[in-house]
Amino acid sequence: IIHLASGVDIAIPVALIEGLHDATEAQRADFLVTASGRGLHWDAIDVQLSVQSLLKGLYGSPRWMQRYAVAA
Repeated sequence: IIHLASGVDIAIPVALIEGLHDATEAQRADFLVTASGRGLHWDAIDVQLSVQSLLKGLYGSPRWMQRYAVAA
């Protein structure tokens, strides 16, 4: 769950996020918000995520996202 300064909370299932889907609960809990406040970083599992990308529905690399492609 991402808590935005605006008061909005965004919940994204962990299973959708590349690098977090197979991390332990302890690994997922050990993260830092970047100095700009625009990113999230998990040092132990080498995962970096942009809040902007998450809000756009981009949960990983293009290859990772192919699994969520919906035919138009």
